[in-house]
Amino acid sequence: MAYFPIKCPYCLQILSNKEVRFDLTRGRDVSKVEIVNTTTTRSVNLQSLANDEPAWTRSIDTFAGSGDWTSGNGNHVENNTVQKDISKDGQSKGYQTYQNILNIFGEDNVVLKWNTDVRNNQPFLVDVPAEQRTDFAGDLLTSLDIKSREGGFEITREYTERFCQCGKELNVYAGVNPSYVILLLGPSNSGKTMFMVALYEVLLTQFGHTIPPKKAGAEKVADLGITVLSGDEGETEDTSLKAMTNKLFGEGILPGTTIALDNQPLTLRIHADYINKKENAALLHIRDMPGEYLTNTSRANELASIVRNFTKFDGFLMMIDPDTFKEGYIFRKAVDGSSDKEKYIGMLHRVLTERILPVIGGRRIEKPVAAVITKGDKFFDPDTRETLHTKDVEQSAMIFSPHQKETFDLSYYEEIDKGCKLILEKLSSNVTDMLNLSFSNVFYSLASSLHRDLQLDVSEVTIDDKKRRKVDNKNAISPWRVTDSFIRLLMQLSIIPPLDKVRIRPTDLETEEDCKARNKKYLDAVNGWGDTHCSGWSPISGKMVIGEATLTRSGKKAKRR
Repeated sequence: MAYFPIKCPYCLQILSNKEVRFDLTRGRDVSKVEIVNTTTTRSVNLQSLANDEPAWTRSIDTFAGSGDWTSGNGNHVENNTVQKDISKDGQSKGYQTYQNILNIFGEDNVVLKWNTDVRNNQPFLVDVPAEQRTDFAGDLLTSLDIKSREGGFEITREYTERFCQCGKELNVYAGVNPSYVILLLGPSNSGKTMFMVALYEVLLTQFGHTIPPKKAGAEKVADLGITVLSGDEGETEDTSLKAMTNKLFGEGILPGTTIALDNQPLTLRIHADYINKKENAALLHIRDMPGEYLTNTSRANELASIVRNFTKFDGFLMMIDPDTFKEGYIFRKAVDGSSDKEKYIGMLHRVLTERILPVIGGRRIEKPVAAVITKGDKFFDPDTRETLHTKDVEQSAMIFSPHQKETFDLSYYEEIDKGCKLILEKLSSNVTDMLNLSFSNVFYSLASSLHRDLQLDVSEVTIDDKKRRKVDNKNAISPWRVTDSFIRLLMQLSIIPPLDKVRIRPTDLETEEDCKARNKKYLDAVNGWGDTHCSGWSPISGKMVIGEATLTRSGKKAKRR
C-alpha cells in the first residue's frame, strides 16, 4: 500500500502522514479538557499546546505579504522568510501531528482513520501505480477521533481537517490523488482575471470533453471530467471567482479587480473514465503571481519567496498581453513607454536569468509553460487588420479560424504554435527570446475570454457606489479557445494521455498503411501512458483512428473504416 505525496499549494512543501497537522482547538467551546486513562486523570489546555511544539515557532518558508501571496492569518515577513505566528485572535492554536496527539492523549483515547472520505465516511480508493511508488508507504491518514472529558462528560470528537506546517488547510483529496501546482504569470491588466473567469465558466458549466475530442479523427478512449473544489469563494464579491463568473455571464458585469487566488487557489480535480474500465484523477492548483511583484520594489519580499520556490512549481500559465508587445501601438492609440506593462517582459527576463537560473546551474527550466496570448479579439478589430497585414500576419491562418476542429493532437498544436510564433516573431520577438532562454518546454495559444471577433458594446454602470463596466449584450459573451492551453498542460503533466505527441487526423494522400501506422502510434501513446499512470492498466487495442476517403499515393481512394 502507498499514497501520493501530499503537496501544499501554498508553501509547496511535500508532506507525509507524519508531518500533517490537526487543529485540536477547532470546534471546541472549552480550552481545557481532561484526559482519562487506566490509572490517572489529568487536565490539558489545548490552546497552549502549540507553544510546546518547536516546529510552530520556527521560520517557515512560505509566501507572504499584503497581496496575492499573503498567508491571511497574521504572518509577518522577517529576513525574506515568514515567522509563523501561532496565535490567532489572541488565542494559541493547537496544531499537532498525529504522533504528538497519541503522546498527549494516549493510544487508548485516539482512533486513527485511514483511507476514509471524511465527507461520507466511505473508503477512499488510493491506488498508486507500481511505477510511481515512493517513500510514502502505507495507508493515508485522513482523520482521527479523540476521546476526552469536557465539563464532566465524556466526549469523542472527530478531526477531519488536515493542515500543512504553514497553517493552511489541505484538500480532502491531498494524498488520494497526485497534486500539481501551477503558477499563473502576467502583468497587471493582462487579462489574467478574465481568462480565469472564462476558464472557470467553461470548465464548470460548458465542459463536456472526451479524450480525444469528438470528431477528432479517432474513437474516444476516455470521458474527461473537471470538478471545481475550491477557489470559488472570497471575502468579498470582488475576490470571489464564483461571484465574478456569475456577474459576467449572468449580468454582463466585467470583473473589477484582480482575482484573489492568494487565500485560496483555484483547485480542480481532473478525473477520467477510460473505455477499459480504468479511472484516474489528479489535483490541479492554480496560483497567481501579480505583475506588480516585478514592477513594484515594495513587493520585494513576496518576489524573493517566489524566486526561492520557483522550481517547485509543476508548470506555468503565462498570460502574454498584446499591449506588452514591442509593437504594441498596433493595439493602442498611444504608447506609454514607462508603464508597468512595458517593463514586465524585461523585468521577468532579469529575474529568471539573474536570480532563478543560476540557482539551478544555469540550466533552462524543464517544467511546461503554457504561454497564452490574451485578448485575442484585438486581432479581429477592423482598425488593426490592415496593419497586421502589412506585418505579414495573415488572418487566413488556421489560428484565427473559428471553425477549426479542436483535436488537441500533434497536428493541431503544431498549427497553433506556428501561428502564435508568427505573431510574436512579427510583433514582439522579445517574448519568445525571453521564454526560450529560460524554459525548455514552451507551447503557445491564442485566446479571447469574451468573444473571438465580435466587438461587444460596453457601457459604464454604478454598482454599490463603484464604477463598473458592463457588456450590454451579455448573451454574446462566448469565450474562444480558452481550453487549448489548459488541455495541453494536462497532457504535459501526464494527467491525461499525451495525444499532443501523436497525429490523430488523417493527412492528405494517406494510404491504408499510413492509417495503420497512425493507429499504432495512437495506441502506443495511450497504453504507454496508462501502464505508468493507471494501476492495473489493461491495454486498449483495435482500430481506433478513423481514415478518410482521400486519394492514396497510387491515385486510388483509400478505404473508409
